Amino acid sequence: MKRRDMFIILLAMVVVAAAALLIDHYAFAHTSVAPPITTTTSSLAKAYRACVTDGATLDTAIAAFKAENPDLNPTESALVSSGLGGPYLQSWVYNPQFYTYSLTNGVLYLRAATDATKPIRFSGPNSCLAIGL
Repeated sequence: MKRRDMFIILLAMVVVAAAALLIDHYAFAHTSVAPPITTTTSSLAKAYRACVTDGATLDTAIAAFKAENPDLNPTESALVSSGLGGPYLQSWVYNPQFYTYSLTNGVLYLRAATDATKPIRFSGPNSCLAIGL
């Protein structure tokens, strides 16, 4: 074996050993903290989680409907019917004790059950927080 080849092999071994030491140091020196476990079982916490899940389910159904029918705005009845490529949902979400969802011109809105004012446009988990959940 030539001297040059031996030098390249030795250099590669040094690089691998140095990388292993750095990875090992990083793994032990930088411990991560596990996220807190949510064990809240209050009805409001459950309603918040349901609101987020229902909103995501409705958003997905609306997106699927629009992908299949780009020239149409979905309605609640169109999403649960077997026409137009559906059903996209088994049933419309229903949790009137805490919130209601509605569709207007293909846009998803959310309203707190205790609020008779104008609903807000659903845009993810923050929307559920915005209505007081």
